Amino acid sequence: MNGQQVAISRKGIRHSYVDLSAQERAQLGIDRLSLHQTGQSAKLTAPQVAAVERFGGELRECIWLTRILAINIWPTLFICGADHGPRVEHLFNSVGKLAVLEVNDYEA
Repeated sequence: MNGQQVAISRKGIRHSYVDLSAQERAQLGIDRLSLHQTGQSAKLTAPQVAAVERFGGELRECIWLTRILAINIWPTLFICGADHGPRVEHLFNSVGKLAVLEVNDYEA
């Protein structure tokens, strides 16, 4: 366990890692190498590759949502990168789970 997980477990808070593993991303073809190869083989322009990368991110967000819904513990604190915050908030609200984006990005 890393330091975060130890601190969380001491407080009796359940921690679940809901992101896809590297193997899962590769199987879905949404890892960086697969996306790069797809862009090249399909002769996509840079904006088209960016769109495909965005769709891969959106797929990950939907998987996060379904995994968290399956855990079914509320309230839930979900931490993700700033690029995902607004869409994840929208996804949760779309299925009737009130979501509040507390901080969209921070400065160290």
